[in-house]
Amino acid sequence: MFKHMCVVRSKLMQTVLRLLLLATWPCHACATQHDIVVETSIALPCIAQWNISSANLHNVAYRWTHEHKVTNWIYKRTTNMADTQIPVSNSTCAFMEYDTVVKVPQSFVDFIPSRVTETHVHKQVCANSNVLIERVRFSKLLCIKSFTITLQSTIDNDHQRVDFSATSDMPLPWFTKPLKQIIFGHVKDSILEYTQLLANSLCA
Repeated sequence: MFKHMCVVRSKLMQTVLRLLLLATWPCHACATQHDIVVETSIALPCIAQWNISSANLHNVAYRWTHEHKVTNWIYKRTTNMADTQIPVSNSTCAFMEYDTVVKVPQSFVDFIPSRVTETHVHKQVCANSNVLIERVRFSKLLCIKSFTITLQSTIDNDHQRVDFSATSDMPLPWFTKPLKQIIFGHVKDSILEYTQLLANSLCA
């Protein structure tokens, strides 16, 4: 009887171990699928390196709003990567916060009286001479409480171009689901516009 119980217990432990292995085994097919993915390359007319000064990033932010207001600008610089958890070696990092407005997609004009809506932006940026990674969080938006864009930008001076790769996840409320593709398309276009502004800032 005791021997039988030991065999049953042993088989039970083996089953549990197999289940744990399956639960923790890396699954490449289960990789995170982002709502929005944007990849593009832009030619550069100069040999470039990243400039994350307050003045330069403020100028890019201002142009991204189509020259609407950028208020309550806060900028803090650091060389401690642990502050941001952004993996860029030999980098300098910066934190920014500001209030501004974003353009409302044309499809929303019937529901929102203004062509723009206010938002609060919180941004973390880390860069060395060639690689820049930034995480931008938009909050206090109408309909969508908040969402984040992560952008990696890599300067390739050998080929005189800069390569961009951006992802974003945007939890949409149920009543906006019929307009999901329009919203995602609007954000993609906005990211592409931002990458052009960043590229322009390199050779200004």
